[in-house]
Amino acid sequence: MSTLLKLERKPAGAKWREDLLKKITAELDAGRIVTIDVQTPTMTPQQVARELGLSRTTVLRRIEAGELRASKRGNRNVIAVADFKEFRASYIGELGAAFADDF
Repeated sequence: MSTLLKLERKPAGAKWREDLLKKITAELDAGRIVTIDVQTPTMTPQQVARELGLSRTTVLRRIEAGELRASKRGNRNVIAVADFKEFRASYIGELGAAFADDF
């Protein structure tokens, strides 16, 4: 039997650390194995394209050019949400500069 404890963001206050440590200690004392699995939220190129109003091909070109960090999961590209946010900020800056040049 296994128990899953999922934290998607840091809980408020400081007591949660103590409670978590007590739970981990209790599981170890009971002879159970405790595994901590850290996951990074990711997006597909299609999701990035949809968010920015671009084509998937354009997103893939930006990945190949090194402008958008991505990693491979099998034969698929995945983009960490943090990397997407960084790229989005620079992309919006590019758009702003391009529009400013037009005026």
